[in-house]
Amino acid sequence: MMRRRPLGAWWAVIGAVVSLGTLSGPALAVTAAKPEGEMWLVDFESDIPQGTRAQRGAIQRMEDGSAAVGKGCLRYRLPSRLDSRSCLVLPLPAGLSVPRDGKLSVWVKTRGSEQPAHLRWFALDANDRPLFQRRSRLDKGAGWKRLEWDVFQWRWGNRHVGDWSEVKAIAILAESDVRELWLDEIRLVTSNAPSLPASVASPEQWLAGIAFEDRETRVLVSEDFVIFTDAVKEIGEPEMEQLYGQVLRVRGWARRQFGDAVRPVADATPAKFLIFRDKQNYVAFFRALGEQWECSISPPRGEGYTVQDISACPYDPGYGIDCPVFLHEAVHGVVTRDLRVPTCTAEHSWLQEGLANYLQLCVYPESTDRGVYVRNFQRPIGRKSFFRPLREICRRRVRPRDYAQVASLVAFLVAERPDWLREIAGGLARHRELDAILAELGTDLPHLEQLWLAWGRKAFAPDADPPEGEGTHFPLPREWQPQPAEG
Repeated sequence: MMRRRPLGAWWAVIGAVVSLGTLSGPALAVTAAKPEGEMWLVDFESDIPQGTRAQRGAIQRMEDGSAAVGKGCLRYRLPSRLDSRSCLVLPLPAGLSVPRDGKLSVWVKTRGSEQPAHLRWFALDANDRPLFQRRSRLDKGAGWKRLEWDVFQWRWGNRHVGDWSEVKAIAILAESDVRELWLDEIRLVTSNAPSLPASVASPEQWLAGIAFEDRETRVLVSEDFVIFTDAVKEIGEPEMEQLYGQVLRVRGWARRQFGDAVRPVADATPAKFLIFRDKQNYVAFFRALGEQWECSISPPRGEGYTVQDISACPYDPGYGIDCPVFLHEAVHGVVTRDLRVPTCTAEHSWLQEGLANYLQLCVYPESTDRGVYVRNFQRPIGRKSFFRPLREICRRRVRPRDYAQVASLVAFLVAERPDWLREIAGGLARHRELDAILAELGTDLPHLEQLWLAWGRKAFAPDADPPEGEGTHFPLPREWQPQPAEG
């Protein structure tokens, strides 16, 4: 039987911070203060901006009547052979902060390609780390073409999480055999600029259109989160508030647990949580999202999936709204956004899945039989055992068979070494190796393994009392404890 927590007074404050409604199709109004106008970031009319550099290749400003706009443009001659290290980096003006509701546009053409040209655009931070990326395709011999993207339509970098306000340069990489790349007039246009139509879609409208097309959709919007569902008959406004409360609890726990390691992606669009009425549309959404980003997204195999800070799951009538999968995916979305530890990298996998499965077992202990821990903490650890050495678990992408192990590792850190957990999360978010983080803490993976095993053998001894009653694994965090009644 599922344990259902009393709502208590917790829900009384929700109506003051969120808006609820229904949508016919993707229409959604989100209000925000927006700057006006547009600016030329790079126009090449007088010179090549200081700091512009070509990695493997040569750049030259051209003023021979070949520009797309005005009199000047830039020509980038690439090496004679395709090289993945060849790219052009263009710094943005000092002090510029790219708003999340802006558009980036550029005039571009290629020469010397026998096939359509495939380009990848990167938004780099001060350390040349790709925070965002976007692909484009140019037909052979098409001449100048103006490309324009809403910044919220760029996907994240493969390894790094950050704000558009942290972007300091734009880089262009040729992913096909191109001899010359020509650029002109790179502009930033904000959503209230006179040159843009008044009906520009918001990030939420864009995502809802991909996910739900023209189906009726219920939506809850707050400053940090947006929850969508097309299961409008099954999930009403009270259930949406309950889902929102679950997300708030996850965020409250994460911010309490991780302290100064929390660095929310401040200027991003709200973290997104999508619940689909049927599994077919749930799977189709990720295929459609990949098409929008011009990339391949591995189809979801389970009942929940998170890409960047977009979490989704199909509605399960057997659970209703009190669903372990929703909590699990909410953890992934919140951790990615607040800790900047993405789900997509192997070195973060154990922590992401450890946190998600730990909280799932705290709130829904029936997700795993307690006997799994009782039996396996009494057995030797090894490469072919249920529990495997941490040097294997923490250095590659974990699999579902590892979820119980990484959940218990996080439980140990929460209970015995919360300072280590905070430092590990903060260090991984800053792209440091786990071994280096542990060395600064005066430990290493073999020592951490010994401590975790000793803790587990005691906590899950055959005669040990479960912390929250029969069948439970870990103490219930205070964010999920019943709230005292008012009065």
